[in-house]
Amino acid sequence: MGLEGTRWRRKTDDAEIIIDADSDSSGRSNRSLLARNLATERSFWVTPEGLGRKYRRCDGS
Repeated sequence: MGLEGTRWRRKTDDAEIIIDADSDSSGRSNRSLLARNLATERSFWVTPEGLGRKYRRCDGS
């Protein structure tokens, strides 16, 4: 399940992010997503679990 290119909104304040990269680390146990805040252009790493906890998908999928 690739999340690259999907848009999400933070539940607390509606800040919108986009997932720039979906790194399925095959040899490791943790999967990481590179997200970018569209208002500030700041990039940060998030796990799929953290993404689901703090954000809701807003691109209609």
